[in-house]
Amino acid sequence: MKKMNSEFIKQKPQQNNAKTVKMAKRGRPVTVDRSYCEDPYVQKWFVGLDKNTKGNYSRQFKEWLDFIGMNPTEQIELRIMQTNSNDLTERQFFENKWREFKAYLEATKKTDSCVKGYLKCVASFFSRNFGKRYGLALVRGDWVSTLPQHMKALDWIPSQAEIKTLYTHANLRNKALLLTLYHTGLSEADTTELTIESIKELYTSEETEHIYFQKYRTKTTELTASCFSFEVIHDIREMLSERGNPKKGFIFVNPSTNKPLTTHGIQVALKELVAKTFGEEKAKEFETRHLRDAYNSALISSGIVGDIKCLMMGHNIKGSEGKYAFNPEDIKKAYDKLFPHVSVNGLQSRHDIVVLKNHKREQAEKIAQLKDTLLAVETENHVLKTRIELLQKNFGVTEDALASLLKPLIREMLREKLLEPSKTTDVGFLIAPKIPNIDAMSSAGIIELYTKLKRGEPLSSIASPDLFESLKQKSE
Repeated sequence: MKKMNSEFIKQKPQQNNAKTVKMAKRGRPVTVDRSYCEDPYVQKWFVGLDKNTKGNYSRQFKEWLDFIGMNPTEQIELRIMQTNSNDLTERQFFENKWREFKAYLEATKKTDSCVKGYLKCVASFFSRNFGKRYGLALVRGDWVSTLPQHMKALDWIPSQAEIKTLYTHANLRNKALLLTLYHTGLSEADTTELTIESIKELYTSEETEHIYFQKYRTKTTELTASCFSFEVIHDIREMLSERGNPKKGFIFVNPSTNKPLTTHGIQVALKELVAKTFGEEKAKEFETRHLRDAYNSALISSGIVGDIKCLMMGHNIKGSEGKYAFNPEDIKKAYDKLFPHVSVNGLQSRHDIVVLKNHKREQAEKIAQLKDTLLAVETENHVLKTRIELLQKNFGVTEDALASLLKPLIREMLREKLLEPSKTTDVGFLIAPKIPNIDAMSSAGIIELYTKLKRGEPLSSIASPDLFESLKQKSE
């Protein structure tokens, strides 16, 4: 359909009226008079709202203005005056008008969700200008639709197996995109805002490490606290490597323009992927928000509930109103529980991940032990060497004389080691490096052998087969 400018619509309002209504039903922008958006109270209302929400509200609010017959400033001034009134009817003037507007919408609009969208827009105008205290005093029943309720077909929420199938048919960028939405629960709008520099450990994290993140949702400004799984990080790294591993900029871009990928671009890319994998009929059922639904379903399957689930979904924690802090480690532990329910690319076995992590930890512990042992040996060597040097210096004992004194001590120490029960079955020394027989060793070699024995080194690491045989015969 060819896009029409505002002048064309103004010139022929009757001819194009039906067409513009049809466009509105498809979620496309409608050309209306939005001069009221310059009103200071509307400007205050729009502060902090994302672009899509502003566009929807500015279109929906026009119908409220036409219904109530007052501009935004007149409404705010009247509301301020009525809050000080003792007349209950005056104080609830806008609440009653809101209910009348609801009845009007239900008589003219077709769907419950459409009606709620308009009502939410009006409630938002008052609450964001006055706060909760002087916003519209509505009760839960006010939001309940009086329209006939019809059975609604269940949305298609892709299962873990179906997302694995989608993953196998996706190109590199779409793999990263699919997993980002599915593993984090972020919306398309939040995903388009992701930057390389916002994930500080993107290029440096371990291969099996999830990266914790916090982000305020674009739509609601509620805090999301979750993790980028190591599968997501792996695919993002692969995608960025094709772009030369940039250090900053948006993560997801349009390859033809190199500009940030839009929410529409994400929707088109994933719908095409679903059509390619499951066919056109399934693609008609699919919406990108269903990946967020799948993430929510995985949280429930993982047993993650309460405040932690609210944080991981980016929902408001009722009753707390942001007064309480939380520990990121709790989010990381919860994500470890969630991951087996969302993993798709071959490392989903929880057993394999645990084994890998345990092996890594054991290796680190062994390295630490070896460092400690090496330090102890070096210290003891230094002490023994110092003692021998002092003995030679203070008593004039030569190296040859000292070696002669040490020979019988060495023989006795070797016999004791040979006759130890734990050593009688030890044959590891048979492949040890050969050391010359004591009688054939130099004085320096004898002193070094004594030092090793004194340190408690095992016989298999210092004794040669020849030496062992001679000692064995003498012990018998």
